[in-house]
Amino acid sequence: MSNRRWKSFLVAVRDIEHPPRALLAKAARIAQQFSGRLELLHVIAMPYVLPGEGGIEATKEAERIRLHAKLDRVANRLRKVGIKVSCSVVWDYPAADAIVRHVIKTKPDIVLAESHHHNKIARWFVTHTDWELIRACPCPLWLVKSPRLNDSARVLAAVDPFHTHSKPAALDEEVLRVATIAANDGRLGVAHVFAPPVTMIAGGLGEPVWVPQSPAELRRSAQLMGQAVNDVADRHDIKKADRIVRPGDAGVELPSIAKAWKASLLVMGAVSRSALKRAFIGHTAERVIDAVNCDVLIVKPRSFKTSVNRRTNAAAIPMPPM
Repeated sequence: MSNRRWKSFLVAVRDIEHPPRALLAKAARIAQQFSGRLELLHVIAMPYVLPGEGGIEATKEAERIRLHAKLDRVANRLRKVGIKVSCSVVWDYPAADAIVRHVIKTKPDIVLAESHHHNKIARWFVTHTDWELIRACPCPLWLVKSPRLNDSARVLAAVDPFHTHSKPAALDEEVLRVATIAANDGRLGVAHVFAPPVTMIAGGLGEPVWVPQSPAELRRSAQLMGQAVNDVADRHDIKKADRIVRPGDAGVELPSIAKAWKASLLVMGAVSRSALKRAFIGHTAERVIDAVNCDVLIVKPRSFKTSVNRRTNAAAIPMPPM
């Protein structure tokens, strides 16, 4: 499987008036490390337009040109250190769909975006650009939490060799392929968190009662999980000291492992789920992103097809009366 180096990075800039320093600093370091090029993208995510002279289209174009000039000034600071940077401003909404449509059009190797904390209720019931990108972006999505990028990366790949969350079998291989590129001759580790199996027996009234495994049974389960992780890790020449298998809740244990292992980047797979399932079982990727201190790189299976419509929702509706 090809481990070619990345060459093109799409950087989603949400606020041109207050450019995200951590995101831009990290993007610049990554571009330099990989000798790649950046494209800064800003989305004007407004469904309505207040028409000026010349009508709606002229108003839209004038605003796009104004913001493009501001974005280009941001790009110029990066160009001064030898990075190839282009800029794009598009009028489309919602913002996550607009970014995905741009990804489909330009085919970058990676999308970089800021990571923002959201509380659990907001995450389930309110649409946020970063969560929607996790679910819909067809290429790897690098969520930046820190501007730091060490010369020797420590990249931790989270795998699920038994596919207990209905993930495609090939996803672990894709996660490790991407993690290997991200490590870029740095240190690569692999982690798997498994839920301890439980046994169901009949209670006194015939009701189901869940009984946790005994310590001996838990050790056997850990050995079984460890062997599955070793089979995956062996194919990618990961040192035995950098293979971590732990029982528990992945949303809790993965951040703990990443911190103890001193990961600079956590790479994990994600598959899109229905809103109903997400409300009841949560989404491991989202919980981990909230909890970890390092950056997170979200990877989809190669067979993933985004549900985002390719048709642009370009604003063509006058601002309604107040």
